[in-house]
Amino acid sequence: MTAALSNELNQAFQKMQDDPSVKAGVIISAKPDCFLAGADISMLAACESEAEVTNLSTGAQKQLADFEAGPKPLVAAIMGTCLGGGLELALACQYRIAVNDKKTALGFPEVKLGLLPGAGGTQRVLSSVLAVDQALKLVLTGSTLNATRAKKAGLVHEVIQPLGPGIQSASDNTLAYLEAIAVDKACELADGKLTPSKPTLSLVQKVMRYFVGTAYGRGVFFDRAKKQVMAQTKGLYPAPLRIIEVMKTSMAKGSAVGYREEAKAFGQLAMTSESKALFGLFFGHTECKRRRFPAPVKPVK
Repeated sequence: MTAALSNELNQAFQKMQDDPSVKAGVIISAKPDCFLAGADISMLAACESEAEVTNLSTGAQKQLADFEAGPKPLVAAIMGTCLGGGLELALACQYRIAVNDKKTALGFPEVKLGLLPGAGGTQRVLSSVLAVDQALKLVLTGSTLNATRAKKAGLVHEVIQPLGPGIQSASDNTLAYLEAIAVDKACELADGKLTPSKPTLSLVQKVMRYFVGTAYGRGVFFDRAKKQVMAQTKGLYPAPLRIIEVMKTSMAKGSAVGYREEAKAFGQLAMTSESKALFGLFFGHTECKRRRFPAPVKPVK
C-alpha cells in the first residue's frame, strides 16, 4: 500500500460516492496471486519521528473508516496474498470473498517487523474473528489463514473454488470468475438482497466472549497472554506486549479509544531499535530474493 495507491483508492471511492449511477463497488487486484501484501515499508522507514508515523496511521484509519461507513457497499475480492494493510483494507469492506487456492493467505505479519497493524486492524479483527483468542493470536504471531480457515474464523463471508485452464490460464480464468461473482454480490448488497452474515458462535466461543467482556475476565485473559509472550521473548521485543495493551484497552474502553491507542503504539514502535533492525532484515531479504546471483565484486580469475 503505497501513498500513490492510497490516493488512487481515495479518488475512486469519492468518484463512486459522487456518481448516482454507481450503487456499489468491488476492490480486486489485477495480479492473480496477490490481493495486497501490506504497507510500503520503505515509506515507514523514511519517517524520522514518532509523530510522523502516528499521523500516517491516523490517516490510514480515517480512510478505511470512511470506506466502512460509506453508504455504498464495497466487496473485497481476494485471490492470493492478503496481508497487513491488505487485510485491513478487506476488513473495511462490507463483504469479503476469497479463492480457495494454496496461494491465498490472510494475516497480520506486522509483529515480525516490530510493529502492530496501524490502519484499524487491531480493532476490526476483534469484531470480525469469532474467537477472541484466535483474533489475538493472529496479530501476536503473524500467522496466516487459508481461505477455508478464514471463513470459519469469520474473516471472509464466502469462499469460491478456483477454475482450471481454458483459452486463458487457470489463474486468469479464476480471477475473471472471482470478479464476476464479486460484482454480483455487490449488486445484491446494494439492492438489499444480501445481508452479510457470520458463522454461528459455538458455546465455547460464546462463553469466552462473555468472559473476556467482563473486567475480571479481560484481566485473566490478557495477563495469561502477556505471560506467554514474556516466556517466549524474555521481554526483548516490545511489539507483542504493546499489541496486548492496545487490544485490552479497546475491549475495556471501546474502539474509539482503541484506534487512538493503536496509532500511538504504531508511532512508538516504528521508532524502536528493534523495529529498525527488523526493517533492515526485511530489506536485505527482499534484495536477496530479487537478486539471487548479483554481479561479482571482483572479476573471476
